[in-house]
Amino acid sequence: MRRFILCFFAFLAGTLLTTSCELFEFGEGNSQGSGGGNNNSTHYSLSISPTKVELPASAGSFSIRVKSNQAWTASLNNSGDNSITGLRLSTYSGSGNGVITVSYDRVKTDYYVQHGTIIVVGSESGTEVCSCGRYRYP
Repeated sequence: MRRFILCFFAFLAGTLLTTSCELFEFGEGNSQGSGGGNNNSTHYSLSISPTKVELPASAGSFSIRVKSNQAWTASLNNSGDNSITGLRLSTYSGSGNGVITVSYDRVKTDYYVQHGTIIVVGSESGTEVCSCGRYRYP
């Protein structure tokens, strides 16, 4: 079995906007004369939408649509002084296509800079990131 991973990265002004990795597997069949062999291959895919969200100061929610042909898990990277208040996910795993509802609380200060990321990882291949944030400067 031969495997390779193909990754795509999208940058804007030095900021990583999205990544997409896919695993390709090619089975090695038994050769029985010319043209023999096994052409079976498995192609795993994972993508999410949106990959960037600007949040308002009020409480609310938005949906991340997962498009996949494999099992996946979701996690939050939302810690530290600039974390988004009350950021939480409706689900942390799934299989195939799905929707993750992301909820957040309101901001309780006049000026703020808050950011967090939702990371979705395929069981076989692929990692997708949704960056979200909200900002209000003096």
